[in-house]
This record gives sequence, structure tokens and C-alpha cells, in this order.
Amino acid sequence: MSLREKCLLTCGFAFAAGWSDAICFARYGSFAALMTGNTIKAGIAAATKSEQRFENMVYYLCILICYIVGGVVFQAVKARWPRRVGVLSAPVCLSLFILSEVLNQIVGNNKWQVCILAPTFGIQNSLTFGGGLQTNTTIITGNMQKLSLALYQVLACKVTKANLVAIATPAAAVLSTFMASIIGAVILMDVAKLNAAWLFVPAGLLQASMMVVHDKMFFQWSTPAVDQRALATDSSLQVACEASGLKTEDEGQRAEHTRPSYFLRCPAW
Repeated sequence: MSLREKCLLTCGFAFAAGWSDAICFARYGSFAALMTGNTIKAGIAAATKSEQRFENMVYYLCILICYIVGGVVFQAVKARWPRRVGVLSAPVCLSLFILSEVLNQIVGNNKWQVCILAPTFGIQNSLTFGGGLQTNTTIITGNMQKLSLALYQVLACKVTKANLVAIATPAAAVLSTFMASIIGAVILMDVAKLNAAWLFVPAGLLQASMMVVHDKMFFQWSTPAVDQRALATDSSLQVACEASGLKTEDEGQRAEHTRPSYFLRCPAW
């Protein structure tokens, strides 16, 4: 997989997260992908003296729990189908996006909608950080840390080509998240007039598509090619054994199975 393909894949995942978080924060004051923000908000809610103190704290904690549940689901799927985890997770995540929008139409704009979206990003970040990309696509802090290390290497004249290649995907994640947050916020505030109805669907479609592409890029679904050299070696070994009167392992096993049953009663056998 080329570096360009990795960067494009990272951009797709990060754009879905940035778009969703911009809408969630502008509309509900919370995040669907960025759990650091929700953790801070939960602490602030717990310390704030108000009638909604307990409700707000529970709300942010529920988002965190839902995100963790998404990560658990990912690990369970990965343990059973390691080469299909993205393909199998894509319809589940897209269904949650659609469910959140359907509920939004029924009950109206509701902040608890974010709890339905959070598991999808728990799955996404587990896939991108724990998979071949090895890049956080919902957490910016880790990527910024990698960029700061690269900047130090440049200033200290210690940078190498390998260092530059290593920061390509983190840089793509940061840039894509930034652009997505701008676009998402503009559409929500200026176009939709703070009506978030159906605005999460584009992010869901993008995320699901990237999950399928991820598996396609990192795992070849075709039958592995047969090693012709290994076959030639096995054939030569079999011919040599036949010429010397020796039996190959397969022939010995067939002879053992075809031995008459009365030999089984003989202690010598």
C-alpha cells in the first residue's frame, strides 16, 4: 500500500470525525469522536452547581461509555474475523448513523443522539490506530505530538526520509479534521440554520466507505498465489524417493491406513 493511499484513507476517516464533531459541538455542546473534550466537560458538569448538574455529568459519561463499547465490539469482531473487521463494521456503523437521524425526526433535536454516534468512532479509531494505518483519526493530540517530534528533528538537522514518511498520515489526519470542522460548522450554522437533521448521514456514508476500502487495501481477498518453487521442490523429493525405493510421508500414511485389520491384533504392529 502506497503512502498516498494511506494518506487518502486517513483523510477520509478524519474528515468523517471532524465533520461529526463540529456539528455535535455546535448543536449539543459535546463530541461524538473526541473523548478528551467529553471527559473535560463531564468534570466541569460535576463541579458546576446547577439543577442539571447530575444530568449533564451522566450525559457526558454515557458518551464515553458508548465510545468504549464501540471499541469492545471492534475487538470482538476482529478476534473472529480479523481480515473482515472493516467490512463487517461498516454496515453496523452506518445503521447507527441512520438510526440517530430517524430518532431525530421522531423526537426532534436531542443531545442524547450523540450517544448513538459515539460507538461508531470507537470502532473507527480502533480500526485505524490498531490496524495498518497506525494513526489516530479521532484524537488530534497524539498526532500533534508526532508532528512536534518531526519539527524538532528538522530543527536539529536529524530528520530522515523515514521520519518524513512517518508523519505523513498524522499530518493528513490533523489537516483533514480541521477542514472538516470548518465545512461542517459552516453548513450547520449558515445553511441548515442549526438544524442538524440528516447532516450526520454524509459522515456515516464516508466512514462506512473508508472501512470497506481499508480492508480492501490492507487485506487481499483473492486466493493466495501458489508457490511454484515449493511445488517443484516437493515433486523433486518425491521422484528421488521413488528412485531409491523409499516411501514418502504421504505414501507411508496411506500404507498404514490400508494395512489389513488382522495386523492390528498383532503386538508387533
